[in-house]
Amino acid sequence: MRVVITGGAGFLGQSLARSLVRRGALLTHRHDGEESTAKIQSIVLADVHRPELLDGAGGVATSVAVGDVADRAFCDALVGDGAGPLSVFHLGAVMSGQGEADFDLCLATNLAGTMHMLEAARRSGAPRPRFVYASAGATLGAGAPTDWVASDGEVSDATRATPHTTYGMTKACGELLLADYSRRGFVDGRGVRLPSVVVRAGAPNAATTGVYSGVVRETLAGVDTASPIAGGVKHAVAGARSAVAADDLVREYMEDFPEALAAGVAPAPAAPPAPLVPADLPRASRFVRARRQRHRPPVAVRLAAGGWTDAAPVVVVAGRRRAPLEETAALAEAAHPGCAVVVAPADLTDPKDVERLFAELPRCDLLFNNAGVNVPPTSVEDMSLDAWRYVVGTNVAREAFRLMKGHGGGRIVNNGSVSAQTPRPGSCAYTASKHAVSGLTKSLALDGRAHGIACGQIDYGNVVSPLSAAMATGMPQADGSDRPEPRMGTDDAADAVFYMAQLPLSANVLNMTVMATNMPLVGRG
Repeated sequence: MRVVITGGAGFLGQSLARSLVRRGALLTHRHDGEESTAKIQSIVLADVHRPELLDGAGGVATSVAVGDVADRAFCDALVGDGAGPLSVFHLGAVMSGQGEADFDLCLATNLAGTMHMLEAARRSGAPRPRFVYASAGATLGAGAPTDWVASDGEVSDATRATPHTTYGMTKACGELLLADYSRRGFVDGRGVRLPSVVVRAGAPNAATTGVYSGVVRETLAGVDTASPIAGGVKHAVAGARSAVAADDLVREYMEDFPEALAAGVAPAPAAPPAPLVPADLPRASRFVRARRQRHRPPVAVRLAAGGWTDAAPVVVVAGRRRAPLEETAALAEAAHPGCAVVVAPADLTDPKDVERLFAELPRCDLLFNNAGVNVPPTSVEDMSLDAWRYVVGTNVAREAFRLMKGHGGGRIVNNGSVSAQTPRPGSCAYTASKHAVSGLTKSLALDGRAHGIACGQIDYGNVVSPLSAAMATGMPQADGSDRPEPRMGTDDAADAVFYMAQLPLSANVLNMTVMATNMPLVGRG
């Protein structure tokens, strides 16, 4: 994927570019919790002032382009005419204070410039380019009686634009252009009404709301600062990393720019994070399911419906997104009314979240280690280090083993894959991760003997899920062709977990293969 960032010399443009380089890939598709990504091959930073070229680009080719988006020819050259995937982040704009001082400049840059970038993306030859447009809260007004939102009201995606400035007007017009270009299928448009981004490092910019950065930035640098804004005025702000509480914005700035702080200024110790699971969980047996939208609710539901939870009345379902976890909890509780289900939203790719999750559990009798991620087919030489770590690094079995060891044993069921036996083309990281799971399973089974811990693995093949939807139309084969493949139901996958779970700890299934009967795995295709 090619990436173009206008406003690339600015604070936000530079922060975005650094973030993209760290990621190494961008989301191209999301469906029902499953995600596909594309490797970032190049990033172009464009601005009227020469952007700073990033150091340590980690395999991503970065370049700079100096020019004005008010110049249509510059925009055309910037986007180019390549046929591959394209993402445009259009951040370049004249700020509010400068826009009020120079009407013609604001129209040329913010309005005409947006039209030029949209047209360049439309004519680029890329398949429906992703176009992310940085709008602003200035489109919404200031709480006047004629505005659609009051000064103390809530802003949503449905809040209509009633700008009071030339800057806000041009941003509102840009939103309408983006919506129509998206409606016609010219681009895949994403408009973001950004609040004031604070704390901006460096010199003040021409934004009227720059004072909100100044009162933090200058104060931390040891410079006396007075805000011209009355103390009772409410104003929406967001950090460069995320939209969080004001004290976190200050901490974020101090961590990112320690060189800008006065001598002796340092952040106070951070408050402890909120618990992932309730502190009053009964000290009964429990089943922990590491879950990332793979085999969905059936495993937890099958265990509950089969009565496995009679001796373990608490089920903990863990994964990134709360909504599908709550869906699983409702289905499991309906299948077995006596089973209590605790939802624990946690990023299972983050070691700190995994450690916190198991540290808060009194015990764990069964772990279905179903956490797993993947990236689109990619040859090993084209895969970024971040993408590799993202796929290979997901593992929670270690923490479960520690907890089981201290409480008399338990069972770990790892979700493997037939890819550990027969890989697909372009699945280097995924296949390596599943080979690692096979080695992990055998090692845990061996090391667990002395502690009453049984560990087994189920190698699934072609289970129905959003991630496997492409199998119905065509999957890469070893001979270079793409052919449809049959799939098996999630209920059958859940039955395999239930069978292993109900065994006594004196018996173990070290490895089980459960696959769609007619999938091209056995033999030569």
